[in-house]
Amino acid sequence: MDFAGEITDPIHRYIRFSQAEKDVIDSPAFQRLRRIRQLAGAHLVYPSAQHSRFEHSLGAMHVAGLAAEGLLIKGYIDNAETVQEIRLAALLHDIGHGPFSHLFEEVLEAGSAVSHEEMGRWIIAKSEIADVLGKNGHNADHVARLSFGQSKVHFLNEIISGSLSADIMDYLPRDSYFTGAEYGKIDYYRLVSSFEVANGKLAINRSALNSLESMLISRYEMFKAVYFHKTVRSAEVMLLHSMIKGDAELGLTDASLENYLSLTDEATLDRLCALESGIAPSSPGTTATGAC
Repeated sequence: MDFAGEITDPIHRYIRFSQAEKDVIDSPAFQRLRRIRQLAGAHLVYPSAQHSRFEHSLGAMHVAGLAAEGLLIKGYIDNAETVQEIRLAALLHDIGHGPFSHLFEEVLEAGSAVSHEEMGRWIIAKSEIADVLGKNGHNADHVARLSFGQSKVHFLNEIISGSLSADIMDYLPRDSYFTGAEYGKIDYYRLVSSFEVANGKLAINRSALNSLESMLISRYEMFKAVYFHKTVRSAEVMLLHSMIKGDAELGLTDASLENYLSLTDEATLDRLCALESGIAPSSPGTTATGAC
């Protein structure tokens, strides 16, 4: 694969990207992920946890690429074009997240029947990302199916999302690094290099079992110490109730593409603060100048 450049990253050191990936990264729909925090309210307890879905998506693409290249060498994947599609799918796997990441899914459940995966498929198929993919010779619908676990090739889905996914292998060390918690360090190089395919599903070589066990323990500890921290959850529940109560007036669950792509963490806080104080909510696309 020809690379168009590279990004320095604190977790993976250097992340290379192709021209197709660069074009996706440069799109407004993808750049929006810079303004959606990876860990919603965790920064209220861990102040340095300011990292976003943007850099996580780059990291997931990097790890998925390592996994796909290993499977290509072993003959489980037929060609380099599939490797590129897996990288693009991993890059776009979080494109449908709303403000405050997984927290907004509960708002969507309360106010509409749309999930963030459905929004992601819609964004890939209907926004400028579809044009970018098409220009680079990729089918947007095919990439969207792979991004959200709907490919007919089961083990390809598992590279993007599953118990051995690139998603987990990026967010554990990344969240650990930016929160300062020491639980999320995993040997993902060892894991992805041990990937095999058994009965059409992703598997690992027995020699990497220690690395898998270590990752599972790390995930458990990160849930205890960070994701389900009582103060983090308290802050998130208050924010969740505020969004649900303000939805009727602010239209947060309006599933139109223009509205959804205008929703970021600070823009949503801006709307909620304006509602609280009686000021007219900001128009889509504006950002907050402060927090209420």
